[in-house]
Amino acid sequence: MASKPTTARAVSELEAEAQRWASEEASAAELHGVLGARELAESEASPRVVATSEESARPDQGNRIPAHEYLDQERVLREKARLAAGLLGRSRHVAVYAGAGLSRAAGIADYASKASESVSSDSSPVHPLDARPTYSHCVLTALHRRKRSTAQFSFVQQNHDGLPQKANFPQECMNEIHGSWYDVSNPVIMMSGSLREDLFADLLRIEQEADLCLCLGTSLSGMNADRIAQTVSRKAAKSPPQALGTIIVNLQRTTHDAHCALRVWARLDDFFAMLAEEMQLEVDTQPTKSHLDPTVGGDPVEKDGDPKSSPSDPGTASSDTASSDDSVEEDVFYIPYDEHGLLDRSKRMRLDLREDALVRVVHEGAINFGSEGEVRGKDRNGHYMVMLREPVRRKGKVVNRFPITRRLGSWWVNTLRRGAVPRTPLLNLDPVVVDV
Repeated sequence: MASKPTTARAVSELEAEAQRWASEEASAAELHGVLGARELAESEASPRVVATSEESARPDQGNRIPAHEYLDQERVLREKARLAAGLLGRSRHVAVYAGAGLSRAAGIADYASKASESVSSDSSPVHPLDARPTYSHCVLTALHRRKRSTAQFSFVQQNHDGLPQKANFPQECMNEIHGSWYDVSNPVIMMSGSLREDLFADLLRIEQEADLCLCLGTSLSGMNADRIAQTVSRKAAKSPPQALGTIIVNLQRTTHDAHCALRVWARLDDFFAMLAEEMQLEVDTQPTKSHLDPTVGGDPVEKDGDPKSSPSDPGTASSDTASSDDSVEEDVFYIPYDEHGLLDRSKRMRLDLREDALVRVVHEGAINFGSEGEVRGKDRNGHYMVMLREPVRRKGKVVNRFPITRRLGSWWVNTLRRGAVPRTPLLNLDPVVVDV
């Protein structure tokens, strides 16, 4: 996505322009956030320019801010990590709001990084389905484990890549508002598409309940879901404050910088390394072969933009690692849901995910609700491949159906065994359900 400056404007001119903003034009709140401006010494250095671009980050969304990149000085970054740790310790409802920048270090490209010498990632590009969780994803999982007994922890994900879940972040705390490559009932939506109603309702709930927003790797260029970061900041600005505020961690400027509590200019992995050290978090950086362990992930309880096939992903577990009374044979499981796919702890449904098993999408809010198909085995990453015949609609009427292969992330088995979500993404055509 990066581009070089044209000859009309030399790199030195762009660097001078970018540094002038940081050194002379920006307010202290724009550079450090409202809390940062109050807590940091006035002599603290402005962020330094590390990459420049003539382009803006997201002109397609009306964001005309130049896509220059900045980094805090190390001592400033460490102090901001200390302040962030304090806010996280006090929060009673943390809302993570993540954009494409969170996955850059995994080798997945984004739209907003335009500088030819972008420092957003040192990783080589990989196929999106091959990507492994970044260190930041792993710290977020550790942070959830630390906070889950004392606070709510929600993760609103603009990305479709399933990397939080690959890092063992629990599916039940995720809101994949723009769709997922690993949920057959939540296809990726186009920019002109409509958000799934239940996910949007959950987004509104999080917006109202959250007292701290961790805004990570997003340009905040006007997506509907940006409201989380904005609303939490507005609540923090009230007198008396009704929230702790928003922490923005991003290399590029955003329109919201002056309103956030803490503005961090850093690569996400660098910031989270300091945060993990400050909070003394135990971070599992090799979250493999655990998606199906019923004790892992959360609290134990009684044509659409999808990538095509990819090579093996060694960071993902397959179902042959499972060993539980809820698995009667490989890829067959008993889960506490009724014949409609709704959570019911008085029932046990037999979920057959063996190759050629017949299934249908049962989430009524899904754009492919009612689509039927069959399991086509597992890909080389251990995720289930489901071939569905999905509807083509014109003027609200189904005029045809087309075959498409979707994936069900391997972690869904663990999630459903624990009865951690209110409904299943899919069930068998003739579900077997017994009372317990």
